[in-house]
Amino acid sequence: MKRHAVLAGAVCMGAVCLVSAGRAAEELKGGIPGVLMSNGTFRPFPPPAANAPAAATTSRVGVIKVTATIQLVSTAAELTPSSIKCALTVSVFDTDGTNTNQIQEEDRNPATVTGSTAKCAMSVPFYWNLYNPGIDTVNLNLAVTGFDANGKGRSAYLTVPPIPVPANNTAVSLLITTRL
Repeated sequence: MKRHAVLAGAVCMGAVCLVSAGRAAEELKGGIPGVLMSNGTFRPFPPPAANAPAAATTSRVGVIKVTATIQLVSTAAELTPSSIKCALTVSVFDTDGTNTNQIQEEDRNPATVTGSTAKCAMSVPFYWNLYNPGIDTVNLNLAVTGFDANGKGRSAYLTVPPIPVPANNTAVSLLITTRL
């Protein structure tokens, strides 16, 4: 009899734990849906419209080319030239008020080093379907890193002012200068 009472108590405790865990999981589902942008700002998604028809999009095709010139002025004359790398992040946040596009693309390349100057050439070909290409902007972020033989390194991060979404079938070329 005592065994049955202990067993019944254990089953009841297990059921209480499962119900409590389920309620805790439901409470964690809250929050505001949105996107954390690369510059640290948060953009909430617009609320979904009931049975909203899909908005028409406009295709934009092209390429964004960036050439970065990096002056190597760090006390890191010890930076290993072959360790210097660049990363270009291109992003577009696009919405029609109901539907949202968050597009992010990247290109990473090693630098060519001559004396105290490094150069990186990056290219991001794109094919984007956008709701508002006439008012959307393209955000560009450049990261440059380099390390010495012991793994000690330096990094430089640069946010370029936004540019308009390029016209269709366009190549945009930008020159950026920074220091590492």
